[in-house]
Order: sequence, then C-alpha cells, then structure tokens
Amino acid sequence: MANVLDPPRAWRGAFDFVFEAYTVQVLAGATRVACAQSIGRMVGPGGVLLAVARSRRSGDPAGTMPWPLTRKELDAFLVPGLRLAGLTEILEPGQPPVPRFVAEFVAGS
Repeated sequence: MANVLDPPRAWRGAFDFVFEAYTVQVLAGATRVACAQSIGRMVGPGGVLLAVARSRRSGDPAGTMPWPLTRKELDAFLVPGLRLAGLTEILEPGQPPVPRFVAEFVAGS
C-alpha cells in the first residue's frame, strides 16, 4: 500500500501501463492537480496511462463527488515526457446519461 501523493521513489517512471479511474475525481483544488501529476510521473518510457473519468464542460457546475473533470483538468496528467495520444468523449446510457472522458497518455521513449 502506498500514498498516491507520496509514492515510493522507485515507482517514478517504473510502469509500462498505469490505469486511473476516479482517484483524482475525489480530490479538489491543488490536491487534485498534485495527484494527477504524481500518477503521470509513474509512467515509464514508452508506457501508457489510461484515465477514465466522468466529464463536464468548463462552464457546468462541479456537481457532486466524484467531481467530474473538465477537459482542461485532464492536462494535469501531462508531466514532462507525457503527451495526450487520444481522447474519447462518451455518453454512457442511463437516467440521466453520464458523460465520460477516456484519455490515453503516452510517454516518450
């Protein structure tokens, strides 16, 4: 077990694949950004970070926890060496439908 805001140093750049879903969304403000950056730093050269999150438009209300992310907030994962390789916006069926981002970040080799 580890603290995502202070992970073991050995985890930095250590993983080929990192999956993030709803961890960042339960945090607010600067802690949210710090968490996303920490997760982004875990991806090793040539590795992939897949992030799935409820989404909202920048002018929409923040809603309730898990607080949906805006497109701009996804950029917090973009630490040096990581780039956004793909972004899909989906509307999951339901009452009401749930908008989501599926973002793929790739680390340079």
